[in-house]
Amino acid sequence: REIFNVNYLISNENLKIKKSEHWDGHWRLSLFDIPETKKAARGALVFKLKDLGFVKFNNSVWIYPYECQKEIDFVAEVFEVGKYVHYLTAKSITNEKQLMSKFGLN
Repeated sequence: REIFNVNYLISNENLKIKKSEHWDGHWRLSLFDIPETKKAARGALVFKLKDLGFVKFNNSVWIYPYECQKEIDFVAEVFEVGKYVHYLTAKSITNEKQLMSKFGLN
């Protein structure tokens, strides 16, 4: 059974993604397929994605409008699931207007 250092979450509460002054029109997606044997790590990753402001796009796909690859890579490595977590940048996406509204983008 996996055990994660709760102190990580506490000591890195201040881990935030710096928002650009102007959105560049690209979406950042964090995709993952973490095995059931690493269920605790998956839960911790999802918790942190929510904490960072990501919106759930699909079960294992989370979306954010600003550059954040370094932060995602860092969190995935801390939870020892880096090889299961992927980062994608997309120029357009379906239901973009709804996403823009969720993030307060014009």
